[in-house]
Amino acid sequence: MAFAERHLDVIDASLTRGSATFRLHAPVRIEADHWMCALDCEGNISKRFKGQHQIHGIDGWQALDLAKGLALAAIEFEMCQGARFLWPGTDDEFDPQLMISGAESPS
Repeated sequence: MAFAERHLDVIDASLTRGSATFRLHAPVRIEADHWMCALDCEGNISKRFKGQHQIHGIDGWQALDLAKGLALAAIEFEMCQGARFLWPGTDDEFDPQLMISGAESPS
């Protein structure tokens, strides 16, 4: 079950506005020193990132950190392709580093 979601508007290189959702699932212990954290990527993003990704680490903290890093990499990849990420329903730019720090949308 997901415990955190981030919804963003996306304007791709062709100037089409859509949305993207990144959803983190709680890390799950597979066995000693082996944890997995799932990340769902949906919406107006490259097919290489769409779907659920199972990220593995030596503990829950590492698995979660790596999953957040993949979400950041997906956004940065799209931005390199000319996409812009915005807070939903606004024209306020989203700073991809906020995928790591966890800050909320501007008021």
